Amino acid sequence: MDLTVQKAISLEDGKRQGTIKSVDYRDVEIKGEKVTYADVNIEDKETGIILRYGCSAYISEKSKLGKLLKIFTDITEGQKINPEEILKDREVTFMIMNETTEKGTFANVVDNSIRAAPSEGTNDFTSKDNIGQ
Repeated sequence: MDLTVQKAISLEDGKRQGTIKSVDYRDVEIKGEKVTYADVNIEDKETGIILRYGCSAYISEKSKLGKLLKIFTDITEGQKINPEEILKDREVTFMIMNETTEKGTFANVVDNSIRAAPSEGTNDFTSKDNIGQ
């Protein structure tokens, strides 16, 4: 398969708006143990670039994924939850910060920065906690 080399796309640090498109899962071995990660894929509204927000697939009231889910629904211990069913197609705002490594510069979604986006043309929010505010 031939691929075309394209111009590198960069995003400025700061607040962005987008839509959660999907949640993917991947297994990583850490210290000999398998850990499952959930990658929340967010499409940036301005550029169409998909940004990945990775977190452990462990859900609790205080976990990274649990905090994200709580923006849109109530969660309780023992409850079975499909994160993609709750998160997919949600309009969100989030912060990005570029990180430069030996492999290049990458835009990272800042931990715990994802919020429900204001509904277009109203002061309502799509978050269960912000309805009518």
